[in-house]
Amino acid sequence: MSSPVQEMKDGNDGSGCKEPVDSSARKHQIHRDATLHQRYTAQSGFSCQSPMGDVKESTRNFDYVNETTDAFARAASDSEIENYSCYITQPGRVQDHGVSFLVDEGSGGRVIACSANTDLFFGRHPSLILGRAIKTLFRESDKLTRILKMTDLSFVNPVILSPAIESSAPATRQPGRLNVILQRTEDGLLIDVEECGDEAVEGAWQSHRRLQKTIDKLQQARTMDGMFKCVVDDVHACTGYDRVLIYKFHPDFHGEVVAECKGPSLRESWLGLHYPATDIPQRSRDLFKANCVRLIYDANSKPSELVSESPARAPESISLASSTLRAVHPCHLEYLQNMGVKASLVLSVVIRGSLWGLIVCHHYATPRFVPFQTRTACEFLLQAFSIRMTSVLESEQQVKQDRKNHVHASLSENMARGKDHDSILYGIFCTDANICHLIPDTCGAAVVFAGKIMQFGEVPDDETIRKIVRWRQGQPGDQPLAITNLARQIPGFDNIGSGVAGALCAPFVDQGMLLWFRPEFTHTIRWAGDPALKVSVVPGRTMMPRNSFEAFTQSVVGQCAAWTAENLQDAEALVRLVDEG
Repeated sequence: MSSPVQEMKDGNDGSGCKEPVDSSARKHQIHRDATLHQRYTAQSGFSCQSPMGDVKESTRNFDYVNETTDAFARAASDSEIENYSCYITQPGRVQDHGVSFLVDEGSGGRVIACSANTDLFFGRHPSLILGRAIKTLFRESDKLTRILKMTDLSFVNPVILSPAIESSAPATRQPGRLNVILQRTEDGLLIDVEECGDEAVEGAWQSHRRLQKTIDKLQQARTMDGMFKCVVDDVHACTGYDRVLIYKFHPDFHGEVVAECKGPSLRESWLGLHYPATDIPQRSRDLFKANCVRLIYDANSKPSELVSESPARAPESISLASSTLRAVHPCHLEYLQNMGVKASLVLSVVIRGSLWGLIVCHHYATPRFVPFQTRTACEFLLQAFSIRMTSVLESEQQVKQDRKNHVHASLSENMARGKDHDSILYGIFCTDANICHLIPDTCGAAVVFAGKIMQFGEVPDDETIRKIVRWRQGQPGDQPLAITNLARQIPGFDNIGSGVAGALCAPFVDQGMLLWFRPEFTHTIRWAGDPALKVSVVPGRTMMPRNSFEAFTQSVVGQCAAWTAENLQDAEALVRLVDEG
């Protein structure tokens, strides 16, 4: 039997810790991201700030996955997707609060490319730096030489060095010490240089001491909300941003603010708001998994171009995927400006190798720089948070698994007493551990076999059940398939009287079918802007990032609670048991 699928597909394993894995949904979003990139970068910039205002009410039944407004007339071409992916990692420029170098270690550490703003710390034009040995740019040249002999440079980052500034060419800024971040890439040795004042080192020690206390609180927290509060409070205290959020990804890729800590000057809370999936492109999510910290010092500043020693090496060919200074996509900068954000810091929450969510920090009045040492302390905190989250989720999952094992064993034992298919199928209903106990939140179940229907709990009438079976038999494949909105999917379906809104259909041998039913789950979602509006269209511009974050209330009706991949796997396991019987 092929793997189970859903009408609304997701990759949640039921523990709440996996990111979406549905390849078609991911591919669809990448096409949208690439098209927006292509159309945005082909036009001049545009900026408009629009803070959230009063809540607007809507009773429109909006399904985020199936009714997402597609503003693009066609899918992006392969070349557009490639260009978009390359632009994200190879922008050919860096943020201007630091200086970047690309060094050829095989030729004595010669600088083969650098950002155009080298005078920021070193008082020299790039033309006077390209071709020189990187060690000559720092007073502690011997220290740098020793470090570069190491195989793994991640253990030494950041290296604190002083710039070797010539008196005849003073630097724009004259920091006593610099944070030098070293990374070996396919292109060569990538070096990012940032400021490091005395307060950075002292602040790092304070952050690490605070970190230990927060880890203790995480261990003592008894609820997810308690853990979330520990994290946002500590990151807020460490970094000083105006607002710190925990942003959790849902199986359909959209995000929800599940925790918040904000300064006293901010009256508006974003807690509980949902954000459309397109707000965070897929390629950006990939980078968040690889690089857990992303600082944007000034959303209004212009990036510094990379300059190459050789015309054969185009700046846009240099990968900056791992750079702490990698330039920000202009579309995202405009998105931040539309929210009134001047600076941001994003920390990844990775659980079991998957991107569970983000810690998002926003600053509104001025640019904000957080030293590498403090960012590293926050990264350690997030690692501790991820470990604690994993432990809690695994404990919860084990409890659920033990319960399912008990139900499955009882069903198996009862079915084993049957002598034919009818008696075997009857066995899954005539025990305290019946078919409904296998999949939670169901209101009823049915078995359809050889023209007969056996029912348990609250289910639609027989004719409606047969409609659902005929519909499923008309779909390709023999895997379990879940429906969250029967009224939309099944022609002529009417849940009046039964209260049923969704079904999980699991075919078995000889045209048989196991069905589980769920009741309607009416709930309200508060979006930061209408999720149907993916982009804005203005005269003279084809597209731009959305500039409306006006709180929008969506009432969800006619749907059941979402089925998880775990639900489908459990249904498939029972089908195997029936087939073997």
